[in-house]
Amino acid sequence: MSAEQLHPVAIEARNGYRLWVRFDDGAEGEIDLSERAGRGVFKIWNQRGVFESATISPHRTIRWSGDAELCADALYAEVTGCAPEEIMPGLRGRVRLLPIVRLWVGGEGDCADEVCG
Repeated sequence: MSAEQLHPVAIEARNGYRLWVRFDDGAEGEIDLSERAGRGVFKIWNQRGVFESATISPHRTIRWSGDAELCADALYAEVTGCAPEEIMPGLRGRVRLLPIVRLWVGGEGDCADEVCG
C-alpha cells in the first residue's frame, strides 16, 4: 500500500462535526472532528454551513473554504487504524504519529507536516 494509491472518492459531513469518508480501495469510516471545531484554522466551521461545504481537492485533501484542510493519508490512517509507516513505507523509523490536521501553508500542495508531503 502506498500513499499514491490512496484517494478519497466520497465524503459526507455529518452532525456533530463528524466526517464520513470512503477511499478508492473501499476503506471507509466516520471520523469525529469535534475537538478541532472552533480552534485554529477550523474556527471557520463555526460559520453556518461551512463544515457541510467540505470538498475533495485535486490534491487528495478534504478542504473547506479558507485555509482548513485535512490530509487524506492521515484520514486513511484514522479510518483504518494503519500506522503512517504502513501507508508510506519510506517513513519507517523517521517520524512519529502526527495529528490528522493539515495546515495550509502556501500554494497548492504545500504541507505543514511530513505525513502529508
